[in-house]
Amino acid sequence: MQRFLAILVAVLILAGAAGYLVLERQHAAEIERITAETHARLARVRQEQEQVIRGLGQDLATTLAVLLADDIARGNLALVEARLTPIVQGQRVAGILVVDQAGQVLAATDLRYRGRALDDEATRKAIAVENVVVAESPPAPGQLEIDAPVFSSGQRVATVRLFLDLK
Repeated sequence: MQRFLAILVAVLILAGAAGYLVLERQHAAEIERITAETHARLARVRQEQEQVIRGLGQDLATTLAVLLADDIARGNLALVEARLTPIVQGQRVAGILVVDQAGQVLAATDLRYRGRALDDEATRKAIAVENVVVAESPPAPGQLEIDAPVFSSGQRVATVRLFLDLK
């Protein structure tokens, strides 16, 4: 009888262990499924967030192009920079450059650029835009560049280059 009880206990222990392993595998598979769904949702949210930031950036670049046009045309660059400074103190705006048609920086939130002549491919593309455009190549990982032409009295006087952080 003791032998029978010992075998019965051993069988019950083995059955319990097997049941535990089956449940553990099911649990691990469920965790993997939930983790994959979470990563997919997070990717969608990040993509939607980028689209919202892109749209807001286009709106901001358009607004700046209109707001700054007459001051740029009059050469009141100190006022232009004064208007730009508070915008960069937010969370997303990494920097703003205002360049003329030759690539000369008229105003900048990063004073290292003030007065410099920029002759890189990104600046040439920015100067050539006819509408608000999100640059094809980001200036840095996790950033967007949005370029907007600035017109005053029907004449193009500059280009606003807006740099936004996506993170």
